[in-house]
Amino acid sequence: MPAYAWTCLACGQSNAAAAESCGQCACSATPTSREINTARQRFTDRGGALQGDALMAARPDLTGGDVASILFHLFIGLFGISLNRRRGSNDATAAEHARRGIA
Repeated sequence: MPAYAWTCLACGQSNAAAAESCGQCACSATPTSREINTARQRFTDRGGALQGDALMAARPDLTGGDVASILFHLFIGLFGISLNRRRGSNDATAAEHARRGIA
């Protein structure tokens, strides 16, 4: 529990320092983004109105598939740059050989 008054990330309600969860929506004082989204959905489904910073959407948790996709595309991009550099140096070498008459 925080040692200071805090504002709920799910609904925007102010809470006392000793509170472990929000008095309005029951969201934890230190939630994950998934917990924020769940508490926010439950709260708004019951007719609650979001306040302040809670009006901004929480970022979703990255799944393993998301991370794998990011790494895959990063690898492909770097691999492509590497191939282009090699191909470019081979073209320059071939042009130099042609200029010198080397087969």
